[in-house]
Amino acid sequence: MSESYQRGPRNARDQWRPILTGESAAFVFREAIDIAKDLASRRHEDKSLAFQSDLGLLFAYLAVATGHDKWFDLADQSLSTAQSQLDSLQSRYLSLYGGLLNFGWTVEHAYRLLEGPDSAGSTNLEALDDLVRRRLIALPEHAGYDLVSGFVGVGVYFLERLPAATAVAGLSIVLDRLAAAAIATADGLTWFTPPEHLPQYQRDKCPDGYYNLGVAHGVTGVAYLLAQLSAHGPNQSAATELLAGCLRWILSQRRPAASLSLFSSWSAPGQDSGDSRLGWCYGDLGMAGVLHQVAAVHQTEDIASLVAEMTDRCSRWPDASAHINDAGLCHGAVGVGHIFNVLAQATGQPRYEETAATWIGRAPSYKKPQAGIAGYLPYQPTQPHTLAGDASFLAGAVGIALGYLAAVTSIAPAWDRRLLLSCL
Repeated sequence: MSESYQRGPRNARDQWRPILTGESAAFVFREAIDIAKDLASRRHEDKSLAFQSDLGLLFAYLAVATGHDKWFDLADQSLSTAQSQLDSLQSRYLSLYGGLLNFGWTVEHAYRLLEGPDSAGSTNLEALDDLVRRRLIALPEHAGYDLVSGFVGVGVYFLERLPAATAVAGLSIVLDRLAAAAIATADGLTWFTPPEHLPQYQRDKCPDGYYNLGVAHGVTGVAYLLAQLSAHGPNQSAATELLAGCLRWILSQRRPAASLSLFSSWSAPGQDSGDSRLGWCYGDLGMAGVLHQVAAVHQTEDIASLVAEMTDRCSRWPDASAHINDAGLCHGAVGVGHIFNVLAQATGQPRYEETAATWIGRAPSYKKPQAGIAGYLPYQPTQPHTLAGDASFLAGAVGIALGYLAAVTSIAPAWDRRLLLSCL
């Protein structure tokens, strides 16, 4: 396999098509516009890096979808506000969702979206690349490996920055860190999550740590990054070897056929976390959406067959066991709908498209009048009376609006690379 850092257009799904039409599409589009207008009205209330970056991403996609100068101007203003904070980056944490990487990934992605796929990228981010690389080298051995705040998230940022030389150097370090953290088992290669990286409710169940199978915090995210590195990275043969071991381990975790979910959320010695939920962050559907991207790059019949089986089962998932309580991308109705949309576009399966349309159509039913952002707010079981909104990409209003736009326009949602749901 040749070592190459070149890549094609960033928005390669040029056959993307809306899955909603007519009045249903018009209604969902209005929902997206209502969210964007509410966020635009709050733009001067919060100058934070994460808020302005996420707003810039949404406004950029609205600009491309509508061609209206208003959204181009708002995208530029929000991204400029975010970029003005470059001098204060030293103290910020590494995270693809809210931290340094959220800012860098979004600026790079939006820049290319607005300027065109053949643009040179943002040279202003080279200093950030160097900073992230230094921070990556300094992380301790037990640092987290996951997408949300670990090595995988760093790798996804540097992938977006290719073919910059600083990104190539960063990806080399990410691959080395993942290789050093890999655990060889009789079933293949995996990555361990120690107890200090777990939320308390998971630590109570797994006091010695566990092996996470999900996308947000688990080994499925590793598989995606390794697949991308096997095609675009600085040491493709090493990435391919690690990927083969990783996929063997994932396949070995399959549960009995009679189970609701083919995979648990996590595994620990002598424990099974039970059936997983329907969502992106944990469970079969998120795994299917991400492993589909793996199979597209690393053509493996076993993985392609597994993806088809998981997606088919998820399309028949009982509503009572879905545990959907809000509209967000992470574990809400729009996230479920968008994954089915991705898989429908890729496979042409009408049932997946119908399921996608159903979940997108349900999302507005989670609105609460006079609350949140345009009525949208995350489910908060511990604070049921909280009316504050969440603007974020992952759990909040920006992600909901982007998912709506993906359902009603022909603009390919390349933003979902941050969810590992599309490839370079």
